[in-house]
Amino acid sequence: EAKNAIETGIEKQGWKKTEKQLKQSENKQASNIKALNEQNKFFSYDLEEDSIKIDLHQDLEATASQYYDKAKESESKMENAEKALEKTEDEIESLGEEDIELEEVMEDKSEKRSKKWFEKYRWFYSSDGYLVCLGRDAQTNEMLVKKHTDSEDLYLHADFDGAPSTVIKDGQEAPESTLEEAAKASVSFTKAWK
Repeated sequence: EAKNAIETGIEKQGWKKTEKQLKQSENKQASNIKALNEQNKFFSYDLEEDSIKIDLHQDLEATASQYYDKAKESESKMENAEKALEKTEDEIESLGEEDIELEEVMEDKSEKRSKKWFEKYRWFYSSDGYLVCLGRDAQTNEMLVKKHTDSEDLYLHADFDGAPSTVIKDGQEAPESTLEEAAKASVSFTKAWK
């Protein structure tokens, strides 16, 4: 009805006069027409919550069909968006569980193990299982001898400049192979070796 009235008004009086008459009209349908667009040949019609564009070159069924198709498309997009959101939330939840597991693993790994007393020196275990410690410099040589050498340990020192003090822990009964390994290590850290 509104479309027919507008088309008739435009044919008889033109766009401007028709628009002016619609604004002055006290007819409820006429007051719902908010804009006439001469260039694109449509008008906007306000419903209770929305405004729709009605093309003057198209019949109302075609316009209604377009709005119906758009509504279905929007509904489909909404359903897909909800599914995607649900999937994303599930993934986030599972990632959160993985993060917790990873954090627990990382906490276990990141706990620093306490250093053993001999790790501040050069050290190794001989092929016979004896701990052999060597000083790194004059200060650590002195600390090794004064703090960590006991009566059951065996002390070695090469007769070269810069030779480290070498201690075989519990080495009084050490076999020849351990003595040889300790002596070679002691000589290899001297200035003569360089």
